[in-house]
Amino acid sequence: MVPIKDGKYEIVTYPNEKIVTYPEFGLMSITAKKSFIPINVYKAFVKMALSIAPEHELGYLKDTILWILNDANPEITPLLLWQIFMPGRKPYGDTRASLLKRIHNDKKYPAYILMMLFENMQYQIILPRNLLDDGRSQEEFTVHFFPTISERNPIDIPTYWTDDLNRIETITDPDNMEMRYEPRRPEVL
Repeated sequence: MVPIKDGKYEIVTYPNEKIVTYPEFGLMSITAKKSFIPINVYKAFVKMALSIAPEHELGYLKDTILWILNDANPEITPLLLWQIFMPGRKPYGDTRASLLKRIHNDKKYPAYILMMLFENMQYQIILPRNLLDDGRSQEEFTVHFFPTISERNPIDIPTYWTDDLNRIETITDPDNMEMRYEPRRPEVL
């Protein structure tokens, strides 16, 4: 929200932001630092998965819930986040989430996978510490990126990558954004 002072907008910066204006070029540059702890990002995804899990599945997810509640973060290696960036104008649209469950007893696949779609991003995680996976590491499973909408539109080529979020140190990344505007011209009387 932009505060209004004397009927005009006032630009306010916060400690983690830097705003520089170049009025002669009609340019405003904004740098904001975002900080996060990777394991807490993973836990946030797991919480989303638990919030949409059918009630009758929660019994299998008791250890997952205990892991979420434990600030000591018992060792689970790795905590993989599969990501896909799909170019284009918000090809996924609004946020969507699905919790997928293995329907056969083939233990080479994880029991639960959360898939989330948001604007240009697709995320997938395995729900850790569930009773159906017998305490196996995520590295032991076969996991595939789920198909994207690119298969219908071969022009847009998605970017795929995987990150291990099993880290407790704070990560700080700067976000840079530039906005252009029409420079104010002096009034001629």
